[in-house]
Amino acid sequence: MRSWIISDTHFYHKKICTYDDRPVDFTDRIILNWCRLVRDEDYVYHIGDVAFAKRTLLSQVIRRLTGRKALIRGNHDNESHDWYLRNGWDAVYDEFSVSTGTHPTVILSHVPHKFMTDDTNAINIHGHFHGQQVDRLREVEPDFVDRLTDRHYLFNIMHTNLSPVLLETAISSGLVKRTLVEIGAEV
Repeated sequence: MRSWIISDTHFYHKKICTYDDRPVDFTDRIILNWCRLVRDEDYVYHIGDVAFAKRTLLSQVIRRLTGRKALIRGNHDNESHDWYLRNGWDAVYDEFSVSTGTHPTVILSHVPHKFMTDDTNAINIHGHFHGQQVDRLREVEPDFVDRLTDRHYLFNIMHTNLSPVLLETAISSGLVKRTLVEIGAEV
């Protein structure tokens, strides 16, 4: 079993093409890439903002996707936990911690996790920041920017050719980048 991550797919969100400079057929590309890469026995952690679609369409898309799927809910994932479980998800969380070969604690969340301890071994991989919003982040979401540390890493689907990425590869290859660097806020 392999573990993958993906975030901010925003399936069927028409305006995201403008915000993220995504191709018009981005939904089809993400589904194709996902099903090409992920085996049925693999686990995929989707770190939020799955779709802008009617329930029936969302259910159909999720059921087409291969692998065992865990949703870490984002700000646009507004259905109940039970609804997601009945419609193709294997698990639903608000945050989830996993271990990898290089990091004993990886906290997966949609928005940047607020570290409450000095556990310097823990890192946070999150989504949420993407597209043109990144340029205005301090103005739009200062609370999230203020909580960022050098242990926060941003997963941006536009850096992965609209594909899920193996979790360990994302960390070791630098596909998830320090959030402060990504948003141009590191001093």
